[in-house]
Amino acid sequence: MQEALSSSLRKKQDLFVLESEKMLRVGQSRLKNSTESVFHKVQSTEFVKPVLEILWSPLLASFALVFSEQDEFRIIDIVLNGFKDLIFMTGIFGMPIQRNALVLALINQSAVDSKVTAYQIHSRTQ
Repeated sequence: MQEALSSSLRKKQDLFVLESEKMLRVGQSRLKNSTESVFHKVQSTEFVKPVLEILWSPLLASFALVFSEQDEFRIIDIVLNGFKDLIFMTGIFGMPIQRNALVLALINQSAVDSKVTAYQIHSRTQ
């Protein structure tokens, strides 16, 4: 039974990696083949919060996965900057639940102080 679960999990992970690689190739192809380089500067931030509400969770999962699996300093630096910017934006847009989830995930991933539990940190931010 355990072997079947392990095999199923491994298969799901392999499919996830294949799909991620496919999405990366398609995205790179579109960027390379794009002839349009028009950018629009927007003065209003009204569209950012709805996008952030949708993307914060997948970004958190991506950052956590890369952070836990990478040893290369450059990649870890990019992930930490991603965490920092995402925490900053959730604070700016008044999203305390998402901000706290990001902070707690960063603390748990980095094991800043293994003696301090997530509950203790959460109670300090209240």
